[in-house]
Amino acid sequence: MAEPASLPVSPQRVEPIPWPQTTELNRAGKNNVPQQQFHELLERSRHALVHSWDSTQRALLNVSRGARHRMRQLKRDRPVEIIAGVAIAAFLLGVGLRVWRSRYE
Repeated sequence: MAEPASLPVSPQRVEPIPWPQTTELNRAGKNNVPQQQFHELLERSRHALVHSWDSTQRALLNVSRGARHRMRQLKRDRPVEIIAGVAIAAFLLGVGLRVWRSRYE
């Protein structure tokens, strides 16, 4: 049986891959435009979120103040209607709960 022929292989020199030096990293980081743009976008987004949150809080505060003012005025002007409204709401809630409870018994 004949042995397979093999080509002569010259020995290859294996050299380690050089790691970047810290000075090279610092130079590359200074001119990193996409990272700067990302940070600017992040900062603008944060600012917009804070602004939106503040305006939402102000709007909710104004709505709650207006509702409180209207309720005080209604309590002064129409106390009987408010008592009747609460009584009707309680009655309807009781009927609804009784119907719901009877379905599961």
